[in-house]
This record gives sequence, structure tokens and C-alpha cells, in this order.
Amino acid sequence: MALLLAWAAQALAQETLARGSTSARLESIGNPRLTVPAGDRALRLTLGAEGSLAGRSDWWDATLSGGVARNFSEEAVLDTTDGFAALRLSRFFERDTLSASAQARRDSTQSSTGAPSGVVLSRTQRNTYSGGAGWSRSVDERLSASGDFTLTGVRYDHSDVKGLVDTDAAIVSAGLSYALDKRATLTLNGRAGRTDTDPFTTRTESIGGQLGGSYQFSERLSAQAAFGPSRTRLESASLAVICPAPQELCDSGQVPFQVLPATTNRTVDARVYSAGASWRAAERTTVSASASRSINPTGSGVPTLTDVAALVLAHRFDDYLSLSADATYTNADALGDIVAAKTRTERVSATLNWALEREWSLDTGAWYARYQLQGGAEPKSNGIFVGLRYQPREGRL
Repeated sequence: MALLLAWAAQALAQETLARGSTSARLESIGNPRLTVPAGDRALRLTLGAEGSLAGRSDWWDATLSGGVARNFSEEAVLDTTDGFAALRLSRFFERDTLSASAQARRDSTQSSTGAPSGVVLSRTQRNTYSGGAGWSRSVDERLSASGDFTLTGVRYDHSDVKGLVDTDAAIVSAGLSYALDKRATLTLNGRAGRTDTDPFTTRTESIGGQLGGSYQFSERLSAQAAFGPSRTRLESASLAVICPAPQELCDSGQVPFQVLPATTNRTVDARVYSAGASWRAAERTTVSASASRSINPTGSGVPTLTDVAALVLAHRFDDYLSLSADATYTNADALGDIVAAKTRTERVSATLNWALEREWSLDTGAWYARYQLQGGAEPKSNGIFVGLRYQPREGRL
């Protein structure tokens, strides 16, 4: 971390841009604990501030950012303090780029864990720490190569919720990209990862690859897709019942059975993919659709195979007023027939944003979500909100 800060100082010393914003948001949330029958509504007031310093020279690029949000509510699970701090650094060479990053974040499980994995966990706070390094090279005008390595640790507030387990993950990936022409690009990517839980409940080792491509049909329509195999090895904690003497002695009750800790192993083969398209239906209207299948760790310690389908609409009425709306369906199943984590989620939302002036903006909107949880429970939740943001122009230091 000290080395990253020293390198960042070199970049920030050349040319530095400062950005910042403050915001206030009032939200009414129905059934925040996702209970059946539904619980009472709760009000949450969020006061937040974010800022960043970005520096760039001919050979360096650095960004240091951070933010904090204080959530006030009479509902305990909504009365929290969130925050993040991040540093990203890039070093440019003639054909190569080296990058390094570090980040620490505190947030809610329902706002973060549910996004990649699709699993809905009991709402509690967690701390996430991550760091990594990457490399990319432009071999020629058409061919480029890249690789990166990431370490991530997640720590939950176990005093609030049972059933969550801390995790540590390491991921390494590499890829090639080849431009067939100005419109079409082919990609080949490989990835390997390992996730461990603490205390040990599950260890996951996975490896996979994807072949994909993108195509620009016109100025208004573009699409991309990737597909490939994935193999995951699961090692899970279990208990073994054994007889320390000849089996007939235990069966007759003369010698007691013994229960010893053990592990079980299984291998799961899957096909993962991603696909998407973006269409600029009109000068101020864009529609995009996407679908994907991926393997993700969860707070329960059990990885999931997650399918996601989404549709997004963005429309600008004029220079001041814009609308964004989306609908998402998520289907998450535990790997290897483990029933500890299964969730179906249907969510829709819409937001209106009004630029009051160059530095002030107001947004308001609503969302609705329906879940199908393990055990047959089907809670529903919804929210309406209004927020005000002040973001002054960026300044040079």
C-alpha cells in the first residue's frame, strides 16, 4: 500500500483534478427485513459525501477516491454507516500498461452481495477488502493481450446475523482480443479462482474459459456475446459416523459409534455465458438487454450458478430531465445440489433525474422486488425515494 501511495504521488504531482459531491436522500422502504407476512414500512435518510483526486502525466495515471454515507432510521438494519476508500494506479509504456489497485468498503449484504450472486441474505453490514494488479499489451493494431490477479476478503458482522461465513478469494485471469475489422472483434478469456471460508465450511476451486466477440451493426445497434465451459471443485465440511471396532459390535450396541469431522468432494461442470445488445432507438432513447450465467461465491459459503436477464431503458426528454428504468430477473442455484442457498428475484425500478442547475440535480423514483427464498417463503419489498445532489465543477490543484 505504501508503494502504491508513493507511485500515486508521482502522478498527482504532474496534474491533479479534484472532484466531489454531497447528497441527501429520503426513502420509504416496505418490508426491509423481507419477512412473511410483510413487516412495517421504514423511513431512511441518507447523507453522503464523495471525493476524488485524479492525476495524469505522460507515463502515470492515478486516482484516489473515497466516500461516506450515514443512514438514519428507526429500523435497526437500516441505521448504518457505509463508506469506501480506493486507489488505482496505471503506468504506461510504449506498448504495455501496468496497473495496481486497492480498495476497502463497508456496506450492506443486500445492496452488494445480491448483485453478482443473486442470493438474498439477511441484511447486515460487511467489510470488503481487495487488491490486485494487471497488465495489458498492444501487440499490434489488431491484437492485444491482458492479464490480472485479484485478492478479496469479506468479513461480516456476525453479531447481527447467523449463517454467514467470512471468505477469502483469489482470482487470476488472462485474455486475448483480435479486431477482425472496424466492426467485429473476437475475444478469448481464461480464468481460475479459489475461495476459502473461515471457519472452514466450503472450499471452491474453479477454472474456465470463454470464446466471444462483439459486432457493431450500425451507429445505433451493437451486440456482444461469450460462451465457454467451467469446472468447479467443491470441498465441504461434513461429519462421518464410524465404528472403531468390528461393525457387528456397533450394530448390536456393544460399542458406540464415533462421529468424526470429515470432508466431501464433488466436481461440477457447467456452461457459462454472457450476451447483450444496445440499441439507440431514437436520438435521446437507448434500450439495452443482457443475459448471463456465472458462478459466484456467497456469504453462506456455498457458491451459486446464477442466471440474470435484464432490460434497461434510458430516455432524455430535454437537456434537464431524463428517465431511466430497468427490469431484472435473477435465478441463483447452489452448486452441487447443496440446498443452502437458492433465490429467485424479480425487480423493477424507475428514476427521474432533473438537472436544476449545472451543479445541482434532483432525482425521484420507485422500485419493487419479489423474492422466492429457500423454504418456500416469498417476501415482497418496495421503495419510493427522493434525493438531492450537489456536485461542483472539477478543479485543478
